[in-house]
Parts: sequence; C-alpha cells; structure tokens
Amino acid sequence: MKEGYFSLVLHAHLPYVRHKEQGRLEERWLFEAITESYIPLLWELQKVEVEDVVTISFSPPVLEMLSDTIIQERFLDYIIKTEELLNKEGQLAKTEEEQNLVNFYKNRYQNIKTTFVACDKNILNGFRDLFERRIIRCITSAATHAFLPFVKTKAAIRSQVREAVHCFEKHFGQKPKGFWLPECAFAPGIDRILIEEGISYTFVDEHAVLNADPIPAKGSGAPIYSPHGLVLFPRHTSLSSKVWSSTLGYPGDVDYREFYRDIAYEREWEYIKPFVHEDGIRMDTGIKHKRITGEGESKAIYVRDWAEGKVDRHADHFLHSIEQEINEHGEQCYPPYIMMTPFDAELFGHWWFEGPDWIGQIIQKGKDRIHFISPETYIDRHYQDFETAHVSFSTWGRDGYGDVWINDKNQHLYRHHHRMETDIATVVALFACPTDIERRYLKQMIREWMLAVSSDWAFIIDGDSAVQYANERFSTHLYRFDVTKDKLLDGDIDEQWIAKMEQSFPFLQDIDEQVFFSAHDAYIQTKKSKNIEEQKRSILMLSWEFPPMMVGGLSRHVYDLSRAMAQAGMMFMLLLRM
Repeated sequence: MKEGYFSLVLHAHLPYVRHKEQGRLEERWLFEAITESYIPLLWELQKVEVEDVVTISFSPPVLEMLSDTIIQERFLDYIIKTEELLNKEGQLAKTEEEQNLVNFYKNRYQNIKTTFVACDKNILNGFRDLFERRIIRCITSAATHAFLPFVKTKAAIRSQVREAVHCFEKHFGQKPKGFWLPECAFAPGIDRILIEEGISYTFVDEHAVLNADPIPAKGSGAPIYSPHGLVLFPRHTSLSSKVWSSTLGYPGDVDYREFYRDIAYEREWEYIKPFVHEDGIRMDTGIKHKRITGEGESKAIYVRDWAEGKVDRHADHFLHSIEQEINEHGEQCYPPYIMMTPFDAELFGHWWFEGPDWIGQIIQKGKDRIHFISPETYIDRHYQDFETAHVSFSTWGRDGYGDVWINDKNQHLYRHHHRMETDIATVVALFACPTDIERRYLKQMIREWMLAVSSDWAFIIDGDSAVQYANERFSTHLYRFDVTKDKLLDGDIDEQWIAKMEQSFPFLQDIDEQVFFSAHDAYIQTKKSKNIEEQKRSILMLSWEFPPMMVGGLSRHVYDLSRAMAQAGMMFMLLLRM
C-alpha cells in the first residue's frame, strides 16, 4: 500500500514596529496582518479542529506586539475607524454588486472585532487554546529574525535563539520543540547551537538536502539529521510553488481579490482624508473592491461568491496534487514519504485574501483523503530511520543563497552589525560583576543590537520598498546602542535615562546578557583575581621611632602609613632600632 504524509507550516513574522508615538505608517503592517491573516486563520482552525495538520511559527516580535496593551488599543481604534469608512461606502454603493460587497466587509469587520474582544484583545489566547488542545503545533524563530549565517559570533547566534525560546515560553507556557530559521537560512554550526538550546527540528529549502553530503537515499522525500542531530525538513518545492508562485500559483486567479487596488487611492481626497494618515498621506485602508480580472489596468468588481468557488476548486486541485505525489513516491518506507510545505503566514489573507479559506478547505476536504502530520509527530514515529548528512549554507531566497540579504544595496549594514557584537562581548567582559543598573545598560545594548540586525531591514532595502524606514530604524538602533555603551563606559549611569530607553522600544523585558560572557572571559577573571593576590607588594620599612616610643613627628607618620598599607592589602615588615 502506498503511503505519504502532508504537513503545512506557517511562519508569522513582522519586524518590531511598535513605536511610542501613535499613527506610524508601519504600524498598519501589523494591523493588516491581524485583520487579514491571523484572525481569519484562527477562524478556520477553530472551525475544522483537525489535529496535527498545521504548525505555526510565531516570531518574538509578533508575540510581543500582539500581547502589547498599547498595540491592542490602537488596533481596536483601527477597526472602529474602518467600520466608519464602510458605513460611508454603503452610502456610496450604487449597484447591487457594490452593496453586497460592502455588506460582506461590514459583516467581516464586525466578526473580526468580536473575535478580538473575545480573545481579551490578545489573539495569542486563541492560538494558545488550540495549541494546548493539540489542534495545532507552535514553534518560534530567532529573537529579531536575524539572518543567522551572517551573524559574526556564536554567542550572538545563541542569544538570538535563547531569547526567542524564553519569549515563546513566556507566551505559550512551554519551550518550543521546533525553530523556524529566518529565511530558512542554514549554515554549519547553527545546528549545534539549536540542539544545545533544546531545539529538535527546523526547515530548509529543498536544494539544501538534495546537495547534502552524502546525498540522502530518499532525496528530499524525508528529513535528515545534521551532524549535531538537528532534524532538517526540506521544503517540497513542487507543491509549494502552487501557492507562492506569482505566475503559476493559485493567488493569481482572475476571480481573487486584487491586492493593489485599495479604495484609498480611488476615492476623492476630502472623502478619504479622515481615514488615512493625518499628515495627508494616502495609505491602504484594507478595503478593496476589485478582483484581479486580468493583466490590464482595468479591473472588475470583486464578487465574493466567485472567489469562494475558486477556493473550492483550488483546494481540490491541491489535494489531487498531493495524491499524485503519493502515487508516485508512496512506496518509500523507513521513513515514509513526507511533503512539507512551509510558507509565510501573511501570504494567506494579506497577499492572498482568500488564503485562510483555502487552508480551511484543504483541512476539511483532506481529512478523509490524505494523512496529515506535524513535524513533531513524524519525528516521534520515525526518528530511527533518518539519515545523517552534512548540509552547506542555503536559504529559500533568490537563487537559494544569501544574495537578497547582502548585496551592493545593503552590505553596509554588516560592518556595524559585527562591530556591535564585538562591543557587547567586550563590555560584558569589562562589567563581569555589574550592579543592577549597570546590568540594565548591558541588556539595553543587546536589545538595540537585536533590533538593528533584523533581516527585515536588509530585505526591505533590497526590495526598494520602505527603504527610508528600514534605514531609519537601523540608524536609530545603532545610535542608541552607541550612546548606551558610551554612558556605561564613562560611568554616566542614570536610572531615569535608562528607563526612558527601555520604554521607547519595550521589546523583550528580560535579556540574558551572560550569553556573551565566554568561558575565556571567566578564565581571565579567575586569573586576574589570582594575580592580584599574588602581586600584593611586600614592603620592608625601617624606622627609629614607632609608638609608644615617640621622639619627634616620625613615629606618628610611620604608624599611619603602616595602617594604610595594611588596609590596602600589602604585606610589610617594620624594623626598629633598639
């Protein structure tokens, strides 16, 4: 009998865009992800409740932002404002199709608000409930989504991993078993750190396994062990391309919603002004009335029923493709054939509006047709059957390597990244026994470094999208890092100042700075203490006066000097004339 498994993995990540001031454009990135991706995905998972199908990676920036009370209140304001806009749109609708679409949006946003409030304004509560009931599996990613192969030191890589694990444990009550490598970027040595920090598995691009040494007998049809025992699941390129391909993928169908035609750019300024940025900048409202239609500029109105019909057809097509793969490779055993499809979570809903509905249909229709499995269950059943191989540097990015994250546009970032790492290690060694407030300065340095090295900044600069913001954020954190370091080294310690720094970007309240304190540093500290003891001066003092024999003023001087030397830890001997 032919056998095969399918597993769906979603990675929820955005850069940390929580600012002290309200109304930042970039905050909308998070609001759109909550509205279009995270809550609709939660709906589908709650509706079907089929176990062991979906694994979701939540990056620490997403975890921290979703649980931030200020963000939660701002999001609720955003939803209320959108509902006000939809009321105006209802008055503007002229045809039955337009009115139906507006009603669809009104119902949708009402349900979004209801779900958000029911989760106590923290939608992580909804996902955690599914996680605790084993409907889904949850894992995490690097602390600030740093591109780990381009991080200079092992201590810095470990810090990115350890803080991510601590953050996940804070929000989900237990440590993650899996870890999403940012950009699926693997390099030798990273596996050892992940294993040492309690991680069992991760995901790599298909070519990483196909080019492993030795080449696995199962090809990319099964995971392999890295030399340090980390399980590497390869991405199934053929199945994945049916979703993410911009030319052949499902999201490009003519009946799906057009991403680039938001009403913010189609309505008169006075009409739309109250619903866009207060500085007079048009920005997406999330309300889009057009469907893809075709390649031309002319777009027809979005018809929800048509889109739902395509979701149904595309779900059937995808399930049929899985069955074809099983028919072709299902005789594989020890371990059985597995198809792993990792995606960015925001692809479903934000970029492909109907994506969460498609996932729901895959689960609902597929539960009686195919074998779903999570990476963790697959490992538990078949861990004895995996081969071990050496895997070289690889990513899921352009051409399979690191060109997106280091090129002529963004290479200038890395000399600063690496200098910051070195500075942290140096300062942590200098302050081996810090006071409580000095420790806060050390933690702030690490926090600023983490926020500066997010892979998002290099990605944005490469893509020529929000380049000004990416450069601004990088420069901001670099400056704040240097100021914090200089104040600490100069002894300019101020509790109110460091408190303001911590509140500006309240990311990861507690950070383990001792990750950067190496075994070599500890050895040097031990030797230094020993050398201080060994290097105490032995002094011979000659005098003809000493209390109680006092002739002139010399006796008192010798007495005070001898006491001072004793208090300084010096060994001395006093010879007196008899």
